[in-house]
Amino acid sequence: MRHCFVSHGSRRTMNERVSDDKLLRERLFQIQQERDLYLALLGLNAETEPKPFLESVLALVVGAVGAKQGYLELFGPDGEDAAWYHATGFSGDEVERIRAVVSRGVIAEAVATGSIVMTPAAYLDPRFNARESVQRSRLDIVLCAPIGADPPVGILYLQGHADPAGFSETQAQCVEQLGKLLEHIAREHLRRQEERHPDQTLQYRARLRVSEFVGRSPALAELLQEIESAARLDATVLITGETGTGKSQVALAIHKN
Repeated sequence: MRHCFVSHGSRRTMNERVSDDKLLRERLFQIQQERDLYLALLGLNAETEPKPFLESVLALVVGAVGAKQGYLELFGPDGEDAAWYHATGFSGDEVERIRAVVSRGVIAEAVATGSIVMTPAAYLDPRFNARESVQRSRLDIVLCAPIGADPPVGILYLQGHADPAGFSETQAQCVEQLGKLLEHIAREHLRRQEERHPDQTLQYRARLRVSEFVGRSPALAELLQEIESAARLDATVLITGETGTGKSQVALAIHKN
């Protein structure tokens, strides 16, 4: 009877080869995803409507870098928040929490610096751990990149990762490059939006001193119209609203005009 002996050294080499093959397959899969992402971006042009555009881009990037959740937002004209936004992997309540509270520190950091923000544990990161909401939600792996610069026209926010170690430097570079590539398409979307929906506040701005009012929405145009009407009257005006909604600014605008 013949016996076959395998030395410990050979067994270790075999294990190393299996590990190397696994890493190689994972890297090739990642390269394929990144390739598919860039090819798909080439097919997304400025004629695409904002909603399907955001959905497609976010699905592609989340899959390419292995994120568990993602949020993509394009700012409105004049830097107004969320002309369009889309999220994946989050519940409705989680999306509102991200937009309003939890991740604003991370997003604000990326917008203010114009640079990518990456952390393996936001609740331990000294830049964000003082925020009660970050601690309460135990916000951990986060990658956030501005779309464009001077100023950014949007933000790409990714949370969680298939790898407990978080995003790799290569993945971070991929997301950062994506933010730069998206800038042109995003600005074209905003330009077309402005063409379809002209700034209705301009006619009132030409007649009133209201430079402190930022925005161009129909709601703001309606408010400026009311300010103009009230300013013409020799009468007492009662302004109502919750705390922080701008009652004092409206009163001052009526007084100045």
